[in-house]
Formats: sequence, structure tokens, C-alpha cells
Amino acid sequence: MKQRISFATVGLTLSLMLALLGSASAQHLISSKAGFVNRADGTVHVLRHDSEDGKAGRASLGTQLREGDSLSTDANSRAEILLNPGSYLRLNENTEVRAISTSFSETRFELLKGSAIVEIGQVDKKEPIELVTPNGTLSIAKEATLIRVDAKSAATWVAVRQGEIYLGPRTTALANQGSAKIKRGKLVRL
Repeated sequence: MKQRISFATVGLTLSLMLALLGSASAQHLISSKAGFVNRADGTVHVLRHDSEDGKAGRASLGTQLREGDSLSTDANSRAEILLNPGSYLRLNENTEVRAISTSFSETRFELLKGSAIVEIGQVDKKEPIELVTPNGTLSIAKEATLIRVDAKSAATWVAVRQGEIYLGPRTTALANQGSAKIKRGKLVRL
């Protein structure tokens, strides 16, 4: 039994394949600073630190946070922020962060409320990434680290899924003094 394929079917199939290939490589944006919004799903807002009216605007792919800016997600919304090439801060719904330092050599963000996942693909041990929470500060100086941070009203919970973190600011972690190391599989309350 022979099957006949029409030119219309072949044309439609080729058109769909080309459209899919075009959308898969649509944009590859890069940034020379931390705080670049890689993804914004749903309603994501940015409040600029120098905003004259104090009103937040919409954030989208390509929004660059500056020091002092806040990024927030509404219900059913999510966002992903570049920390350095290969490392990300992923915000769950109803979460807010503030950029303290967007320099790759001194990356520092503050989780004001909500839940976030920090995925570190690469990091210079001499330049740890720092995350300030309402109940304490975390420093990450090890590659292949994956943590979840939940800032609740009375406490901040940190789950280390891979790698390790230090409790305390980056200066304490670098000096390796007075800083507790939390390893993979641990859950801590700050």
C-alpha cells in the first residue's frame, strides 16, 4: 500500500520545523553585572531605588537591576535573576529581593520575603556570593551548590540540597572565622 504525501503537508511540516528552530534560538542575552532578569513569568515588578514616584514598573526578560533596586513576584509568578555566568537566583511567587551589589566580584542580594532557590554553577572561592535574609546572612563559595531559602515571618529556613554554604557574611566566610559551614542534606533555621 503506497502512501501519498501532499505538497501542502510537506510545506506545513517544514514551516512548523523552521518556526520551532527560530524560537529556540530567539534570544541569547548577556550581562556584565549580576541582577540581569533571565526569566519573568506572570506579574513581576521592579522598583528602582531612585524612583521619584515610588511606583514599581513591570520587569521582563532583559531587565537589569541596579544596586538598591527591588524585584518582586505576584501570586502565580516567578522570576530568575543572573548572579554570575552560570549561577542564578530563582524567585517563587510572592517573593521580593533587593540588589545590594551587582558586581560579579562582590555579588550580594537581600531576600526580603518569600522563597528562592539559589543555584551556583560557578563561583570564585575568593569572591563568595552573599544572600542576606531577614534572620541572617549566607555566603556561598562552592561550585555546584543548590539551596532553597524560605523567609517566613518569624524565621528563615535554609535547605542545602547540594554543595555547602557558610552562615555569616562573606568576610567571615573568607577568613573562615566564626562562620558555620552547612553541608549537603542539612536544613537550618536562622
